[in-house]
Amino acid sequence: MVDALLSIKELVEKENEFIITSHIRPDGDSVATQIALSIALQRIGKKVTILNKDKVPYLYKFLPGTELILHAHEIPPSPRIVFYVECSDADRPELHVNGEHFIVNIDHHITNTMYGDINWIDPYSPAAGAMVYDFLKIMNIELTRDIATNIFAAIAADTGGFRYNLYEKTFFLCQEMVRSGIKAEDITKNLFGSYPASRMKLLGEVLKSMTFEAGGKVVWIMVTNDMMINTQASPVDCEGFIDYVLFIDGVEMALFFKQSDNKRTRVSLRSTGNIDVSPIARKFGGGGHKYAAACTLLEDMNSSIKMFVESLKDYYKKELG
Repeated sequence: MVDALLSIKELVEKENEFIITSHIRPDGDSVATQIALSIALQRIGKKVTILNKDKVPYLYKFLPGTELILHAHEIPPSPRIVFYVECSDADRPELHVNGEHFIVNIDHHITNTMYGDINWIDPYSPAAGAMVYDFLKIMNIELTRDIATNIFAAIAADTGGFRYNLYEKTFFLCQEMVRSGIKAEDITKNLFGSYPASRMKLLGEVLKSMTFEAGGKVVWIMVTNDMMINTQASPVDCEGFIDYVLFIDGVEMALFFKQSDNKRTRVSLRSTGNIDVSPIARKFGGGGHKYAAACTLLEDMNSSIKMFVESLKDYYKKELG
């Protein structure tokens, strides 16, 4: 890991132009990490372009620097150096790659496929954004308030409001960000306490689908495109819905099925700690962490739920008794 960071340092010192990208359906960690890394590189005179397939969700528009993220359909041939941030595999950005590139893979998912020319993977980092702090230190770049705001937001978002990945480093970094002058209360309010009415209407519909398995130790919910249309909600409004059912007394694993289109269903998995959900997601071509993982099924919603739940029955017996 240290060798990878040193290799990135040498590369950044030698090159002057960079592209940064991240996965589709951007979350708080991916958005904030890209911005923090971009600002850091710009402060040492580098030219940086952030390219994402999807636009920044409204939930993260409060972050300083979101205007730096450009909506794109491809990665151009130049600049040659591309930072892939929080992408467990090379296909996660879903951008057409035009030309040959040198890929710097920065991630904290243990399921990362190590696809980069440089792979800096830290599964013990609470968020990809937290890794930017290590980059600042090795490059001797000042921790500005805008960078710190994004690092803190990345950590707060990817720990589920400080409920997962609570390592010693998690709190050390948050302390450093607060010392830099950020307004931590404002950041957490924007992330977790400033929702439109459409989100709450959608939550009501989603909770109606709540179904228990394995004697109440597993619960699943679902959201369809019709639900979102009827409540005038957007995909980002679903952020955090799975936590409402995960923390039901007696539940050890929660599943959230999200309709992408008629042929694809996104599945989010969460664990209270006794179950490692990353191997389950990996079995279906996805990945993630022990407590949080995801995968995509190439089936319609009903078929996906039936197939996925059925495939886990033997797992329930083995892991949950």
